[in-house]
Amino acid sequence: PILGLLVELGRLGQKTGKGYYRYEGRKRFPDPEVDALIEQVSRELGIVRRPIADEEILARLLHPLVNEGAKILEEGIALRASDIDVVYVNGYGFPAHKGGPMYWAQTIGFEPILETMRMLAPRRGSRWRPAALLEKLAREGGSWA
Repeated sequence: PILGLLVELGRLGQKTGKGYYRYEGRKRFPDPEVDALIEQVSRELGIVRRPIADEEILARLLHPLVNEGAKILEEGIALRASDIDVVYVNGYGFPAHKGGPMYWAQTIGFEPILETMRMLAPRRGSRWRPAALLEKLAREGGSWA
């Protein structure tokens, strides 16, 4: 609802000098009016605002990516987890020093990824349910290989 409200208020971005930010030319600045609007909508929707640690942000971004990779392996779309890593490193800019999302997942262990997916699935729908392969690897302590 935030985007719709901003449009209703005529906050269309750089061309109007206001959007999510306040603009002076192309330079953007945080806008307390937008912060207040976001807090108001949060209250109306019953969303409890809280600080979110960097680790939780990474988990919510990367764990579903790994889960989807596990589904791709289950379906035979990719032969190896390393194939998925090559695509993410070379095609999507995943940090090469992390080795790709599938390699990264194996280094941290599958249990925390499975836990995140079990937490997200009831709120986000069946698309977020843990892949059977992920559940198996977490249970057995296995690896992609």
